[in-house]
Amino acid sequence: TWTYGTPDVRGSGPGLLNYPDDAPLLADGTFITADIRNCRILIVDPNTNKVVTQWGQPGKCRHNPPHELAWPNGVTPMANGDLLVSEISGSWISRIRRKAIG
Repeated sequence: TWTYGTPDVRGSGPGLLNYPDDAPLLADGTFITADIRNCRILIVDPNTNKVVTQWGQPGKCRHNPPHELAWPNGVTPMANGDLLVSEISGSWISRIRRKAIG
């Protein structure tokens, strides 16, 4: 069993989420989630329980991917490693190329 986040505690600090949506497993063994109200996408390593990648920033909720995201509602991994990210505000769907941004 693995858990990231603290049940019934919302936040943006280490180990905290604010309305996460889905958590698909990526090919490298990490998990990815859209942390909606923190306006970010997180990739978490379940072996260390640490965030290894973050796109977007809490409190900066506007469409400027991958640096800022407008309430990302979902993230879908693609076969080539890229990600499709949907954002609630503005009704955006963006393709983020992981290889290009690390």
